[in-house]
Amino acid sequence: MNRRATVRGLVAALGLAAGGAQAQERLLGEIILVGYSFCPNPSVEADGRLLRIDSNGPLYSIYGTTFGGDGLTTFALPDLRGRTPIHLGEGPGLSAYTLGEKGGAETRVLDAAQLPPHAHGATGQLHGLNSPASTPSPQGALPALSTGSAIYGVAPPGGATVEMGPQAVTVAVESAGDGQPVDIRQPYQVLRFCIMTNGIFPSRN
Repeated sequence: MNRRATVRGLVAALGLAAGGAQAQERLLGEIILVGYSFCPNPSVEADGRLLRIDSNGPLYSIYGTTFGGDGLTTFALPDLRGRTPIHLGEGPGLSAYTLGEKGGAETRVLDAAQLPPHAHGATGQLHGLNSPASTPSPQGALPALSTGSAIYGVAPPGGATVEMGPQAVTVAVESAGDGQPVDIRQPYQVLRFCIMTNGIFPSRN
C-alpha cells in the first residue's frame, strides 16, 4: 500500500511540475483563450480590472496605461467582456485603429439619411364642392351644385381661354416604422479571455 501511495504521489508531483513548466513557457501579458469556467493559474480574466503597479511591476512595464489606470499606483488590463478584439493599424480600405482603442455598438437606430432612396405612394380624389355655385367663372373655382343657371360664362372676360387657378389638396400618408434598434452583432460563440500575470518577459524583435 505504501509503495502504491508513493507511486501516485510521484505521478501527481510530475503532473504539477509539467503544468508549472507549461505556465512558465507563456509570455507575461499574453492573452489566451479558453473554453472552461475559470482562468488557469497564473492568469486572470481580461475584464478591465485595475492592478497595483507596486505588485505587478513587470506587467505594468509592458502594458503601461494603454488600457486605463492613473499610472501612479494603478494600471488597467484589457477589457474584452462582450467585445471582439481586432488588430491595430489601418487595413486597405478600412479605418485606422490604435492600441487600446474601444468602439462599436451592439445595436443602432437607423435614421432617414441611412435608408436607401425610396418613395411612398399616395392616392387621393378631388371632388366638386357639395354646395351651390357662387361664381360663373371656373378660374380659381371648383365644380359645384347648379343654382339653375349656367355655372360658366359663355364668353369669359379676356378671351376664350381662362387660366385655372391652383387648388390645394391635402393627402395624408400613413407613417411607417417603429424606431426599434437594429441588432448589428456578428454571429458569436462565447469563450473566456485570460491574461498571463506571470511568465517569460517578452523581448522585442
